[in-house]
Amino acid sequence: EERSKAVTEVICDLRAEGSVPMLDGWRDEAFAVRTSFFAPPSLVVERAAAGLFGAPAYGVFVNCYTEGADGRPASMWLARRAKSKPTWPGLLDCLAAGGMAAGEMPLGAIRKEAAEEAGVPPRLAGAIQPAGGVCYTGFDETGWALKRDVLYTFDLRCGDDFVPRAVDGEVEEFSLTPMDEVARLVERQAGERLFKPNVAVVIADFLLRRGFVSPDDDGYLELLAELRNAE
Repeated sequence: EERSKAVTEVICDLRAEGSVPMLDGWRDEAFAVRTSFFAPPSLVVERAAAGLFGAPAYGVFVNCYTEGADGRPASMWLARRAKSKPTWPGLLDCLAAGGMAAGEMPLGAIRKEAAEEAGVPPRLAGAIQPAGGVCYTGFDETGWALKRDVLYTFDLRCGDDFVPRAVDGEVEEFSLTPMDEVARLVERQAGERLFKPNVAVVIADFLLRRGFVSPDDDGYLELLAELRNAE
């Protein structure tokens, strides 16, 4: 606790000075600095400062889709982030997603995010299914943060009667998008930023898992390897 307090004081000073760009995305959320998910935290700091420590950061993402007569996903609910968001305003997102605060577990975290961000009722939230995860390592755009992101992915099949609604103000709008169009949007991400970057990774994983990317396609194995790196 004393260590966390001392480090937090330094981070707050850096924020006040404006010398570390990544701290502009301050969220007032607790982040546990730890070597792996179940390891005890070395300290707890503000989430916006996580990348300064090079520690793994954990998040939860849910892909919400409708099913066609052939049993395959037909459309996916995409969210557009509110323009007031401190990070990636106005870009496309999953139905619901979020970083995991200190002490949270993945399934409880994604159900909470689904309710808070998209108004998913408890019964439907109970149908959220674990679908694996993706992870990657790299520096953020500011060059200050080493990102070692581990993203738990979940799938949610919904009926035609479900329409998400923005509850906490983090989403500008939701759109039910045909899967072919979703795939085209993800493909365009390489040249123009349409999605929040890690969301494009999560949806690419969904497209791969659900057969929208063929093993006959050039680059299939490379994509598979990139998405399946272990923590």
